[in-house]
Amino acid sequence: MAITGDGQKLDWNALYILDSRYYSNYPELDYLSQMASVDINTALSSRSSLTISDSLTSTEDSLATTDTGIQTGRTGILYNTASLALSRMVGATGGANLLLANSITDYEDAEYVNSRTDSATLSGSWGYSSATMIITSYGYSNYSFGATDTGSDDSIGNHFLSLGFEKELSSSSSLSLSGGANYTPDIDERWDWTSDASWEKSFRHSSLSLRYNRGIRSGSGYTAEIEVRERAYMSWSFAPSSSLSATVSGGYTQSTSIPSSRLDATSYNASVGCVWRPYSWLNVNVDYSRFQQWAEGTESYPLSRDRFFVGFTASLGEWRF
Repeated sequence: MAITGDGQKLDWNALYILDSRYYSNYPELDYLSQMASVDINTALSSRSSLTISDSLTSTEDSLATTDTGIQTGRTGILYNTASLALSRMVGATGGANLLLANSITDYEDAEYVNSRTDSATLSGSWGYSSATMIITSYGYSNYSFGATDTGSDDSIGNHFLSLGFEKELSSSSSLSLSGGANYTPDIDERWDWTSDASWEKSFRHSSLSLRYNRGIRSGSGYTAEIEVRERAYMSWSFAPSSSLSATVSGGYTQSTSIPSSRLDATSYNASVGCVWRPYSWLNVNVDYSRFQQWAEGTESYPLSRDRFFVGFTASLGEWRF
């Protein structure tokens, strides 16, 4: 369910999703999840804007909730993230952005480690040409583990700096590249490198997307440590008609906790699905996915999951007040 509001200087939207999953062969994996979010955007002037966002998710599936790419055991997970973003245009082709964010992951099972992340990021962009944008950013993140309130047990600070560019190669393709460094003084003044690369291409009836990312992230619930996470992802979408579309995607994730390397997890996922829209108010979804995980330092080694899913989505239409 989505609700939106448009004003002269203030726009907002709210979203609520209720999702119930039942497994015919493994009923112990059944779960119910809920997600609610709100976004408020206001124009401070003709060249600046402010956006406030908050999102709350309650579920038992870590893959559907967190951004770790690691499957934990079934347990209640409460995930909340709030952010404030201030943007301002600088000159004719430049911009500056300040992002303040806070996220909390709270596990019901005491076996897992709760975490909290507070971060501040300042980024700038400059139009080098009509097709090329130079982007740089500096940020600081504080990762707390244990209790998710101010009385957290462990805390790790991390500085990061990156420089990159976005370029339109043609009217149908674009390229984005960036690289940088992480400095973690709380872990023996550790230095590490980060990278992000993506390429997108549109065809007449399809589109292709490739991406690689390496960076420092919060833990996945198994240790009170941050993780070096590498990801590679591919997605191909095909739409032969306005009522039928198909998507093939795959991803690879490697996570290693630092400094102990007690958690060393590798996972991949692949999926194929299609969406058929027989009526303007009805969508029929059919997809198959495969997930495989090898993880030292977890209770599951290895873990695999095959899922076949059929869904029906009915739209009640748009109401205006």
